[in-house]
Amino acid sequence: MQTLDKKDIMNLLEERFRNDAFKKIQEIPHPSQLAGLHEAVDIIIDAIHHSQKIVIIGDYDVDGVIGTTLLCNFFQAINYPIHFIIPNRFTDGYGLSTNIIERIDADLIITVDNGITATQAATLCKEKKIKLIITDHHTCPEELPNADVIVNPKLPYCPFPQKDICGANVGWYLIAALRQKLKPDYSIIQSLDILSFAIVADVMPLVGINRILLKKGLEIFKHSNRPAIILLRDKIQQKSGKLDFNSEDIAFNIAPLLNSAGRMEDASISVAFLMSQTLEEAKIHYERLNTLNCMRKQEEKDLFKSALIQIQEKCTPTDCVVIAYDRNWHEGVIGIVAAKMSEYFRKPSFILTFNENGLLKGSGRSFGEINLISLLQQNSHLLYKFGGHKGAVGFEMDIKNIPAFKENLNQILAHYSLHTASVSTNKHCIGEVFLKNIDNELMNILETFEPYGEANPKPHFFCKKLIIKGIRNVGNNNEHTSLTLYEQDSKYFLKAIAFNQQYHFKIGECVDSLFCLTRNSYYEPQLVIESLQENRG
Repeated sequence: MQTLDKKDIMNLLEERFRNDAFKKIQEIPHPSQLAGLHEAVDIIIDAIHHSQKIVIIGDYDVDGVIGTTLLCNFFQAINYPIHFIIPNRFTDGYGLSTNIIERIDADLIITVDNGITATQAATLCKEKKIKLIITDHHTCPEELPNADVIVNPKLPYCPFPQKDICGANVGWYLIAALRQKLKPDYSIIQSLDILSFAIVADVMPLVGINRILLKKGLEIFKHSNRPAIILLRDKIQQKSGKLDFNSEDIAFNIAPLLNSAGRMEDASISVAFLMSQTLEEAKIHYERLNTLNCMRKQEEKDLFKSALIQIQEKCTPTDCVVIAYDRNWHEGVIGIVAAKMSEYFRKPSFILTFNENGLLKGSGRSFGEINLISLLQQNSHLLYKFGGHKGAVGFEMDIKNIPAFKENLNQILAHYSLHTASVSTNKHCIGEVFLKNIDNELMNILETFEPYGEANPKPHFFCKKLIIKGIRNVGNNNEHTSLTLYEQDSKYFLKAIAFNQQYHFKIGECVDSLFCLTRNSYYEPQLVIESLQENRG
């Protein structure tokens, strides 16, 4: 393993973005490059001029919540009344559906982060003479819905240069195009404070457009006067003591909070929180979200434990996937548990429960570079419906098809390249460093290449022959380990934390460590341990 100095680290990180087509916000693609956007704008402006009823149909995850909020904020800014619906996960299911259309009064429907598979709903819109604009980012099926306009960067004829952008980002581009025509007093840049949530929560690759918009969004987040943002900043500072914010705050604090409403009750609670006009109103919605998030954590913990027992009993080490299902599992957390299972078993994972029609409703999460949507397309004859991304899917199927589904996936993945499917625990390790080189100068270098996330992973480092100067278990249940480490040939020492890991080394023992770096509440470098093992010479 290569030993790195600061210049080496900077060169390695610079290389990640050498081929980025867009490096400044002024360089991102123009809205006109999204196929269908011009037509969508014309339809919306015509509807406004004729005082027609417009309804936004969002989605119950963070991406859909943010996209809905952005559109609602814009129509609020131009003083045009609209309605929005976030389909309820438990009573409506995903996205635009015929039962939603039957109960709303609309002249124009605009979807955000859904609709690309809503063929039946689009047909019903035609029958009812409701105009339909679909804005989405999910993989397009062979048969597209018969909508008036579809805006999706993944359409085969769309020239938009970056295909992997989130649904809220497509909505943001629609707003940018509307703003050019209507010229209201509305800042498209200031709305990046919440668009950043969707980019991180939907695990978009942090290159090109996504990286630029997220970086700018985080800057705006720090100073935003949106009541919900003021409250979120305060809560994060209370919890961590940090003076700064980054993409990890979104991933580990904000996204789970906003997602909890759709998982446990109704995602419109998250929209109401983000659209709060006063701090007092934001606090009321926050308390409800926090309660739901606590419920989600417990539900997730119980389901993971139950699913793990089932998988260990029924799955074999030779299986290339893990599949588990139960009638009593909470539909709102099966996706989170699938993600945890894929990391735990290092295989694609599918967790399912039963819906009200007696069908299995499942969530799948990938591992490594395995394309889940491709796997489901190859097994579409066994599924009632499916959709999603390369890394995350949702689907429905009959329980009788489970054996064939599992057998087919095992056969397909048996021939999958092991060095793309199997990712070692140090896949993000860029090299070995000396502890004495970890200082504020190195932290400044690392912070230059933030935000980290998908396609720009946080750099991990290896350090050997570290001596334990101090060690203790911390946390409510002593689930974490706090350490002080120094190099064998140096008196330079650093603090370290190992989250959800209990180590019982003795003071003076020599260890090797894989870690990433962060700043503690005193703004000093701190090791975040991924693994710690005894040095054997």
